[in-house]
Amino acid sequence: MSVKMNSIDEIKSAVSSVDFKLSEMKGDMNKLSKLILDVETSQNFIAKSFDENIKMYKKTSKKIESDIKKLATECEALRNDMSFIKRDSKNLSDSKVNLQKIFKANEKLNNDLESIKCESMRDNLLFHGIKESEGEDCALIIKSMCENNLEIEDELNIKSAFRLGGPLDVAIANAKKEKIKFSDSENVLHKSQNHDGADVMNENECWINNTCNIEIDDFVCKSIPLSRKKYKQGCGMYVMIRKILSPYVKIIDISYETLIWIRIAKELTGCESDYLIANLYIPPQNSSFYRIHNCDLFYELESQMIHYSAECPNIFVIGDLNARTANINDYVQNDKLHDSILDRVGDLFTYVADEALSCRNNPDAGTNDYGTKLLNLCKSSGLRIINGRHPDGLSNDFTYSGPRGMSVIDYLLAKPINIEKVLKFITSNFTTYSDHAPIHVQFKTDFTMQCNDINSNLMDGEESQFFKWNKEFRDLCYNALLVNADDLSSTIANMDIASQDGMDLCINNFTQCLTNVTAPFFKQMPKVKAKLKRNSQNQRVNTDKPWFDQKCKELYANYCKKLHTFNGKKTFNSHIDLNSAKKTYKKYECKLKRSYKRQEGYMLCKLKKDNPRKFYSLFREKIRGNVI
Repeated sequence: MSVKMNSIDEIKSAVSSVDFKLSEMKGDMNKLSKLILDVETSQNFIAKSFDENIKMYKKTSKKIESDIKKLATECEALRNDMSFIKRDSKNLSDSKVNLQKIFKANEKLNNDLESIKCESMRDNLLFHGIKESEGEDCALIIKSMCENNLEIEDELNIKSAFRLGGPLDVAIANAKKEKIKFSDSENVLHKSQNHDGADVMNENECWINNTCNIEIDDFVCKSIPLSRKKYKQGCGMYVMIRKILSPYVKIIDISYETLIWIRIAKELTGCESDYLIANLYIPPQNSSFYRIHNCDLFYELESQMIHYSAECPNIFVIGDLNARTANINDYVQNDKLHDSILDRVGDLFTYVADEALSCRNNPDAGTNDYGTKLLNLCKSSGLRIINGRHPDGLSNDFTYSGPRGMSVIDYLLAKPINIEKVLKFITSNFTTYSDHAPIHVQFKTDFTMQCNDINSNLMDGEESQFFKWNKEFRDLCYNALLVNADDLSSTIANMDIASQDGMDLCINNFTQCLTNVTAPFFKQMPKVKAKLKRNSQNQRVNTDKPWFDQKCKELYANYCKKLHTFNGKKTFNSHIDLNSAKKTYKKYECKLKRSYKRQEGYMLCKLKKDNPRKFYSLFREKIRGNVI
């Protein structure tokens, strides 16, 4: 029995041990389950990340494949371009070789042609020393010489006879001109001889130098060349003063060869002080002028105005300023000070506010840097732009017409109190001599002189005035009549035909109204000329240049026609037509001139080769003041 109890105890202890182990195994199983859950979570995260990486890889691989295809296409295009470049390079090298061959062949051909010419001259007869005449028949001249001088009685059959080259005397004269480098300005000659009524004239941008000495009847001529260097555009200025007025008109200063101060004496002006006129040309910003003269011409003008204004308040500025100002005010707006401020500063200095003038009628809407400088100069100096403000309304037009367009760059400046001293200010029509329109300015004068025992008053006395038709002002006069048509119509409408006095009054009013419209264009003073001996050899003869053929005349006539149309109505289309006609004419004329000069050169070379003594003797002649 005891043995059985021991066995039961052993079994019970064994069961307890098994239960303990089972509980431990259960705890281990729970831990394993938790670990397995963590592992599954980690595996899911890894799988998700792996899937995202695979998607990103596929997307990146597709982009790389597209980039590779694009690069392959570009490489193929570059390969094709390289093949074209290689082909062009090969063609250029072949062309270079061909040009060298052509050059050698041309040289050989020239030598052969020279040989042929020399051989052909063996069968020809050359006659020297026969004077040339216009419209000559060479064959008839040779026959006459053979019959009269050589006493050949047999009848001659001349197949052809001609002179070698062009007129020899013309070639020699042109060679002399090239040797002394004498270049005068046809612009100055034409304009000076076509303005008989002008008393003082200033020409800008003329092709002149120190050897240029132009003499014009009744005028004192003064050239101001740009002596330091030959500039690309424009080589100086030219001033002409009537000899009868030269004692009262003086050039007092010349600065930088572009700013000329002219003094008109008070005995001529009739004022208490003289007139000072600054004739100014300001080169463009990219001009080589500024590489030689390191200056600001606007500042120099203002400084000299301050210097001269102390002795003479009547200052005028005129010239080509290359400034575009549109319709911007040239005075300070709202410049008046309050009375309280004036009371405080009145004892210190006198403050004069800028006067608000009428708006300028400027057809040019463009501006540039020079325009800003000009407006600042006007505000600081008190000068005002007269263009577009003159009472007669004849200065409201473009002053420059070039290939790129039209603009207003030529100005007349004066102080407001001096505007009434400008009787006429006209922007004339464009001409074939310049791309700038001539500016006509007439100042108020009071001058009486004795000429041929008759008192001639240069003031506006009715007894000394007359009207003369001038085609140059025809279009301007027509426009002025259209503007004042209402006044003329109202004068006729208010006519009183009931009495003779009413008729006379109406006629007088109509005549006065018509006179006021036409006077700025055609009212002139009697010409008072000094007794000068005119040399008939100095009379200008209008002859065509030797290279001026019929086609050139037709192109010139078309150019003049387009210019007349443009002066009548300055539109965009008429400006394009004018530039096209001008370009065609100038291009053809230059081509003919080059060909003619080349022919003259051949003639001189032949003369030098055949008769050197005669060739060099032509250039030993001496001209007054110049050695040729």
